[in-house]
Amino acid sequence: MIYSKSLTEQLKQAFANLIGGSSTEPLNETQQQAVNQISEDIADGIEQFLMDQTFEITEMVCDTELESLRSTSTLSGDILPQVTSTDVPFPGGVGGVPITIPLNGGLGGVKIPALKLNIDGGQGGNLVAKGNASINASSDTPRNSSKVELLVTKQGSK
Repeated sequence: MIYSKSLTEQLKQAFANLIGGSSTEPLNETQQQAVNQISEDIADGIEQFLMDQTFEITEMVCDTELESLRSTSTLSGDILPQVTSTDVPFPGGVGGVPITIPLNGGLGGVKIPALKLNIDGGQGGNLVAKGNASINASSDTPRNSSKVELLVTKQGSK
């Protein structure tokens, strides 16, 4: 059921109906003041009650963006077979014609520094990583580590 009236207005209408006010026989001034006051007090009490509660997210999926990523040690890389070196052989101590030699078997032959990637720059430019975060009963997220609060009711809703 969707109401367009505020909580206070809905309570005023309910109390006026209970007391017996109608369009043909409106409440007297004392009754109207009592209905107004109790409606405002109950609306305030409901709002305060909700704000005093601790809510827990039990299930949620949301977008997430990784802001930084780093590794704790260096990485190694392999030299590809098409990488070559030009060398001048010295048979008998005399320089010969330069030759191209493939660097075969260069496994682990390159040392890459520990990764340090950030959303605003780092090795290889800006980090681009997106994904989804899920919170549900089977999450490893510690219970009660997320909080949902009613901060303020919408204008005119109370």
